[in-house]
Amino acid sequence: ADADCCVEVCTLDAFCWETAWDATCVQETNALCFVSADVDRDGRVAAVDLAIVLDTWGSTGGAADIDGDGTVGAGDLAAVLSAWTG
Repeated sequence: ADADCCVEVCTLDAFCWETAWDATCVQETNALCFVSADVDRDGRVAAVDLAIVLDTWGSTGGAADIDGDGTVGAGDLAAVLSAWTG
């Protein structure tokens, strides 16, 4: 939805533009365009982000996989807590 971000990601990783938008592209988007712990992308790290991480605990990938290790877990929880803005 963010054209500037898409251009930035696709410039960095042509695969995202030429082949497919995959999990790596999502991780690059999180790193380049957002505060990665802002899971719901509302501009702050708060209770909703914490709830999303806890609700998706143990799942694979997605926006709540903040640390990009493939599973929502302790590293993602730590990222939310350390970036907390309330």
